Amino acid sequence: SAHMASSYLSGVAPLLDFARDLPVTDRTGMVAHFRQLDAEQKRAIASPMVRMLGCDVGDEPERRHVSIALDNLAGMDVVGCRDHYDAFRNLMWRTLGADVLGAETPTAFSSVAALAADLRRVGVIGDLLDHDAALYKLAREAIEAGLSGKADVAHRDTQAT
Repeated sequence: SAHMASSYLSGVAPLLDFARDLPVTDRTGMVAHFRQLDAEQKRAIASPMVRMLGCDVGDEPERRHVSIALDNLAGMDVVGCRDHYDAFRNLMWRTLGADVLGAETPTAFSSVAALAADLRRVGVIGDLLDHDAALYKLAREAIEAGLSGKADVAHRDTQAT
């Protein structure tokens, strides 16, 4: 229930009704639904990864927070992305001394992939997740540079992108 979820999660209350009423099988309806987001809902959905990794409590994600989030990721023992899951799994194994992830790989359901493709084409969503997209791009580039042995490539001005 919405009440139960809001008891365990913070900052999502404005999105519970929105998510419940989202017409995920109707692309036109979905676009219209996202265009009707109010200011509180936009704040709640805007760049959650940058908010979590780069903002102080109460901050709204801004471009400068992408660099802070990337710095915080760089301080973690292991960071990975789906594109390089095997490398992430091996790093986790070496770091923890045990294969805690096992041989399983993350499952991507076709319905989720289709929904993600639809959502990528909705401009208002792109605007709301712009900082998260920048963070992911920079983190993925750093991971790829580290895996290729070209770690110096990752040392660039993250404010310029």
